[in-house]
Amino acid sequence: MPRRQPTSHLSATDYLITFLAGAFILCIFSTSQKLLIGVPLMPKGYIAPLLYGGTVAIILRRMMARAKTSEHLRKLSERRYGQLFDHSHELIIALSGDGNIRYTNPACQSVLGFKDNELTEINIEKLIDANSLLQWKNDVQRLHQQGYLPPLRTTLVGKQAQKINLEGNLYFEHPDSHSHDYRAVFQDVSLRKRAQADLESSEKKLSTIFHNSSAAVVTVDQQGHFIKVNEAFCQMIGYPEDEVLNKNWQDLCHPEDWPKLEHLREKALHSNDSRFEIELRLNHRADRPVWGLLSSSWVSDSEGTPKYTVAIIQNISDGKLANERIKKLSLYDPLTGLPNRSRLRRAIEEAFVNANCIGLITIDMDKFKEINDSLGPTAGDQLLQEISARLRTIETADSLLARTGGDKFALLLSPLDSPAILSEYARKILDILATPLIFAGKQVYTSASIGIVFNCDENTNAESMLMHADSAMYSAKERGGNRFQYFSAAMNQQIQERLNLEEQLSRALDNGELELFYQPQINLDNMTVCGVEALLRWNHPERGLLLPAQFISIAEDCGLIVRIDTWGMEKACRQNKRWQQQGLPAITMSVNISSLHFRRPDLYQQVRTILERTALEPCHLKLELTESSVMDDVEKAERTMHQLRKLGVSLAIDDFGTGYSSLNHLKHFPINQLKIDRSFICDLTENPEDQSITNAIIALGHSLGLRIIAEGVETVEQLTYLQQNSCHEIQGFIFSPAIAAHDCPAFIQTFHSMQPTAS
Repeated sequence: MPRRQPTSHLSATDYLITFLAGAFILCIFSTSQKLLIGVPLMPKGYIAPLLYGGTVAIILRRMMARAKTSEHLRKLSERRYGQLFDHSHELIIALSGDGNIRYTNPACQSVLGFKDNELTEINIEKLIDANSLLQWKNDVQRLHQQGYLPPLRTTLVGKQAQKINLEGNLYFEHPDSHSHDYRAVFQDVSLRKRAQADLESSEKKLSTIFHNSSAAVVTVDQQGHFIKVNEAFCQMIGYPEDEVLNKNWQDLCHPEDWPKLEHLREKALHSNDSRFEIELRLNHRADRPVWGLLSSSWVSDSEGTPKYTVAIIQNISDGKLANERIKKLSLYDPLTGLPNRSRLRRAIEEAFVNANCIGLITIDMDKFKEINDSLGPTAGDQLLQEISARLRTIETADSLLARTGGDKFALLLSPLDSPAILSEYARKILDILATPLIFAGKQVYTSASIGIVFNCDENTNAESMLMHADSAMYSAKERGGNRFQYFSAAMNQQIQERLNLEEQLSRALDNGELELFYQPQINLDNMTVCGVEALLRWNHPERGLLLPAQFISIAEDCGLIVRIDTWGMEKACRQNKRWQQQGLPAITMSVNISSLHFRRPDLYQQVRTILERTALEPCHLKLELTESSVMDDVEKAERTMHQLRKLGVSLAIDDFGTGYSSLNHLKHFPINQLKIDRSFICDLTENPEDQSITNAIIALGHSLGLRIIAEGVETVEQLTYLQQNSCHEIQGFIFSPAIAAHDCPAFIQTFHSMQPTAS
């Protein structure tokens, strides 16, 4: 059955109640009205006494009220739709505009005697009895003419030539769109005979399902006392049922989370929408927290007075731990455990808010490459760990030590009254590093070049501080190293070079100096080229070919990035269309979108215009977004992504794992793919932490139905590991670096005969 895309966010309560109420739906059909999607229910109060405590009837009325419009049908989530579809006793057949069967539900397959794959793509007219075929055709024609049909009757022929008399409805799936797909919902008349028996056993079935459900389910009165709990909830918190029933929410809820839960309960009690959802910690009997995603709703009596809440709790402890691990890895260096450059940048910004003056010391090890080459990478990592341990000895409560990359470290001091203190710290660092280290029976001598910045200007940003400190550090290195240097105005040459590069970049686009290269992306399922990523290069007239890392930050700072993004997107789309016209297989073109560009309100219109201008089908374009760009303003980002997905383009989260994505938000983003950052791949086969986070991202992607692609794959060992752990796609030097447009056709056409060449 084709995968159905989720289109809305429905509470888990609705899912459970819908599932529990499935057994009663046929009972309701014993009345003169039919319970069909889009057709009004019978008078209020008729079925309430038949169902458990009135709970199911009330929630069904609310669900059906929301389902009256076709607009809401498009927004029904995959989970809720799947529950109704799979557990309904009605025969549901989804049809394309020409009558071909797209999929059927289990009830339909059971009654007709077919398996799912036997019905798919069969035209419905082949299943209709000859005596009913003409009337069916007339009904379908009237549906297209009028948009709506009253209940109809027809006869289908099953696999064993048995005739099944049916009553039901035809309706369009998306009446407000141009789609002519429609759906048939039928009731086997013979099922009515069993309705009374189902009704009589409903209470028993409901209770059985409640207590045997794998999901934790509880009912709680207005005062927060537990009325009913099932075995799954007891297992989640470690208490037997009799003990839980003597407790209330406050007893089992973490003290920090209880006020939030109580506030939501009260708010939902006095609002039109009685539902609420919260992530909270429950107190396990073993005195440990259990993270749960609680979805709840107030249930009212027949007079509309709220009586109690029904809550479903999903155990999300594993996901929380994985999320915290991702968050930690995004802010801390996995080798040394020190804060990374991102965490340091944030600390500098916070320091300017809380202090008048701050000091920054950057430390770059002298000749570390030579030491690393002579000792080997493993010993080099151990050396960095030893260096970080020594540097930690000078940390204080007012300082922050970070590893900013490679063999570079930084020490932030805040607050700071005098720059002279920085000199004392610099001398301590040089003395600490001067003591030789012992590796493999050899003495290893280290030294460092140190740059110092003292700043009392709150308008200075973190990047400027780091840039000035690096300028001073490079000055110390040029003077022979093993020394420290304060930043001064004379060191502005590097800053001036940056400004010159900014001015040259503003003309580069007009002068045709920018160019796109394309790195192939390989589908590991069938080892074919499934796409390419467009990567920017600058043919600088004096400095030669420059990579994005050398100028993209400049483009972002001076505001050129949006113009460059737009140019690159149109050029990439036009190139993809040209390849298709040359007879190449259709592949996906991945284009990076900067966070600044993503936040612009006209992004959707720009993408649409480019696709129209280049005549490229939207399904062949994928936009890669950074985690930070989608998390800056979650609501706005979600709206923008839904617009782009509605247009038909694919969306991927680039460099996943280096930022911080809330799992609660991530599950609602209409993305197609997660891209594992190369920093987790480079040491994948040697570093257990990289393996853990890579496996966590792959598992997360699979659970959310997302494609996973790993970038920076360079060795056969990395490739094998990713294949064994169900990664979908890869890109990297293992197969090809980024190549010019004119080289891509030959690569794509001959790839099937290629073998990995890197090791």
